[in-house]
Amino acid sequence: MGHTQAELSSRPFVEFVHPEDRERTRAETAKLGEQGTDSVSFRNRYRTADGDYRWLEWNARAVADEQRIYATARDITIQQQAEQALEDAAAVLERTVRDRTEALQEARLEILLRLAVVAEYRDDDTHQHTERVGRTAALIARQLGLSDDAVALMRHAAPLHDIGKLGISDSILLKPGKLTPAEFGLVQEHVNIGCKILAEGKFEVLRLAQEIALSHHERWDGAGYPDGECGEQIPLSGRIVAVADVFDALTHDRPYKAAWPLEDAVDEIKELGGHHFDARVVQAFAALDHRSLLEPVEHYDLDLPAPPLTASTQSDSIGAHAWAMSSS
Repeated sequence: MGHTQAELSSRPFVEFVHPEDRERTRAETAKLGEQGTDSVSFRNRYRTADGDYRWLEWNARAVADEQRIYATARDITIQQQAEQALEDAAAVLERTVRDRTEALQEARLEILLRLAVVAEYRDDDTHQHTERVGRTAALIARQLGLSDDAVALMRHAAPLHDIGKLGISDSILLKPGKLTPAEFGLVQEHVNIGCKILAEGKFEVLRLAQEIALSHHERWDGAGYPDGECGEQIPLSGRIVAVADVFDALTHDRPYKAAWPLEDAVDEIKELGGHHFDARVVQAFAALDHRSLLEPVEHYDLDLPAPPLTASTQSDSIGAHAWAMSSS
């Protein structure tokens, strides 16, 4: 290191140690005074005679009879630099993977959004219906006490509730007058079409969307479609989106009707609780700020994490979590 023996002997050892390493060095050497500790190993930066620092790896042992500490050191500067380079490279790689994963997740969410808009493109001039339903459904889920992850999944899955409308003819979907029973039967098929479109999804958000697509027209009293399920036979996700969807449909113009006044629409939802809708879901809806639900989504949305878009098993689906929450 370039120091003379006299120089090393005349000054405390720690004075040659880099200031940032002195506390750690003292702590390591102090262990030699503890019972059962005969030797220690540690690293620090040690000043050379020309003022630079080199990384040293020390092995020190205490000799109690002599009340001395004997230590040997080897220069590991090149090894330390290589280890630091590897650590820095690993950190860069981790950041790169994280950034690309986030970008991929954003792209997948964008695709989900665009897919939802396509489903409503023909009968929603604002292209906001699907997003409003997603926001309202998430707010209801939050009011019901579901976890943040469940609320986030609901926020991104609910807009796909009517994806099956892609399979319905414009002549029926955009008909301004009342549908015939045969035409209404064809419209009802959109839930089955949506279920098939979203079938075998690898991601929780798609599996939840499939569950919603199939069940959001079921009724609490069993008079809905496609399966006539009733009560808690209907997935909680479907019960929530049923309320959000009808409220948004009532409060906005459709080819077959004009928008209802906000107060009338809220009263209608409340009136339908207990037979058309789950009364507990209606109660959660009633607690919301209803006027804000009409605001454009980009001006009023929830502060939620992105839903998990990693593949997982059916047993891990949010539907299972939602059912557990519904019975608590």
